[in-house]
Amino acid sequence: MRLERNPEVILLEEENGAILYDPRSESAYAVNEAGLILWKLCDGSITREELEEALAEGFGKESEMFKDSIAFLDLLAQNGLISGETPPREEGEQPEREEGIPALSLLYLYITDKCNLACQHCWVTPTFTDEPVEGSVSLEDYKRFIEQAIPLGLSGVKITGGEPLLWEKLPELIEFLSSKKIGISIETNGTLINEEFADLFRSNDVSVSVSIDAAEAEIHDRFRGRRGAFEMALKGLKILIEHDLEPLVIMALYRENMDQIEPLLKLCSELGVKRFKINPVNELGRGKNLAKRRLLLSRDELIELLEKSEGEWQDKYGINVLFTYPCSLKPVSFLIKGGIPICPFKNLLSVLADGSITFCGFGYSEPRWIMGNIKDVDLESLWRENDLLREARESIPDKLEGICGKCILKNRCQGGCRAMAMEIYGSLTAPDPTCQAFYDAGQFPETRMIPHHTPK
Repeated sequence: MRLERNPEVILLEEENGAILYDPRSESAYAVNEAGLILWKLCDGSITREELEEALAEGFGKESEMFKDSIAFLDLLAQNGLISGETPPREEGEQPEREEGIPALSLLYLYITDKCNLACQHCWVTPTFTDEPVEGSVSLEDYKRFIEQAIPLGLSGVKITGGEPLLWEKLPELIEFLSSKKIGISIETNGTLINEEFADLFRSNDVSVSVSIDAAEAEIHDRFRGRRGAFEMALKGLKILIEHDLEPLVIMALYRENMDQIEPLLKLCSELGVKRFKINPVNELGRGKNLAKRRLLLSRDELIELLEKSEGEWQDKYGINVLFTYPCSLKPVSFLIKGGIPICPFKNLLSVLADGSITFCGFGYSEPRWIMGNIKDVDLESLWRENDLLREARESIPDKLEGICGKCILKNRCQGGCRAMAMEIYGSLTAPDPTCQAFYDAGQFPETRMIPHHTPK
């Protein structure tokens, strides 16, 4: 059977790649130049067998290019983008749970609202302390809640705060999660990391993120609100690397450290860091004060830094760089290389330091997002029946407003950060504020718009 492109699929070519948009499912697929060539070859003049023979002759059956090409053709066929023999889906693909209820695959645990720093951007706004804390939620409460989550599909837990290393029961929580075969990640400012913590993380396969915002101590310390914070974080980072933990370095980006991206990447490269993430500061929590002082970066500045970070500097320093920014605004080559990271809010619940259950840390400032408390909740009933969860499942992405409702990537990115949409517009279905600002300024990429549609 000859391979033919589905005539309903729309090709949107860009520099260094393209996007295939299927209006039937409102799905979009980023393809590189090689994928674009394969797509164009599916013109009805060649069979699948003939194309595979040509690829094998050109690249060799054991080459990565051959394997990637076959996988790409399988993807096109399985999703109805081309006609021809459709290979079966691989075993292990998870269908949606009954009645449209997704798996509760992730928990974010904000285990303390205390911190030993006073960061200018923190959206949680924790209380300062240098001493270990007991916490408002007991270890037994966490264990009971996690036990309830496991049958609902729990596979990963992120531990954050405040500063999570302040909580006295952290080692016991990590060991409990590990005993349940649950993936563990932790976000820390790095200042409290020592050999004991590194051993704990290593023995329980914990993925660790460390916040460092500059290659110069003065800039980092000023932003983090404590003299010596840089040296302490750098020491902690080195300990993690010595224990082969491959930490992720996270940089909070604003106007006063925008010239520190490349120096910090250089420093991280010299230390052996493999992964680096850049989070532009937003208008949540203490970030509102930075916005009032006009210290948040403009759209044009962010796009320029995005392209350098995920492009030129990533290649120069050999570090995998992720710049947190709406995928609709990233070049297609970056989407191919880095994928389309999304907020997994449909598969996620968060627990605040007092035990309140919410989508994420935005629940600290948005009471409407509080769904209950882990101390007395029936988690299965909440996950199935809660009105806020039902609204999110029924309205995202189908009822997204503004530019998000007409973006070809809406089924992938799900409208971006719903906390920012809620903060700026007061609605769960409001557009991503960054994307809407680009659209309002006439800067939203035309190739990311559903063809022949204009936002309401």
